[in-house]
Amino acid sequence: GKMEARIRDLEELLKHATVGEAPEAQGIVEIGTVITAEIFGDEERFLLGNREIGDGGLDVYSAESPLGAAILGLKVGDEASYAAPNGKQIEVKILAVDTYNG
Repeated sequence: GKMEARIRDLEELLKHATVGEAPEAQGIVEIGTVITAEIFGDEERFLLGNREIGDGGLDVYSAESPLGAAILGLKVGDEASYAAPNGKQIEVKILAVDTYNG
């Protein structure tokens, strides 16, 4: 069932995991950084990574998610858009990129 699939996913993640510090923020959106972005006119703050490294205080988006894929590699001030599951285009503006301090 779902639990077995989740266990397999986690085992696979652990097989390829490397332990290290989150990257020092350089103003570029990368995995392991905390992003502040304007989405639909609202300021959102979230971690780009996987939910295993999230501390529960931040929403976490993977780099493979529509939002993550759209913003990966952008710099502060850059804008992008991505398709929501309902097909609507969602505009995103990067306001800040911070180091994740877990």
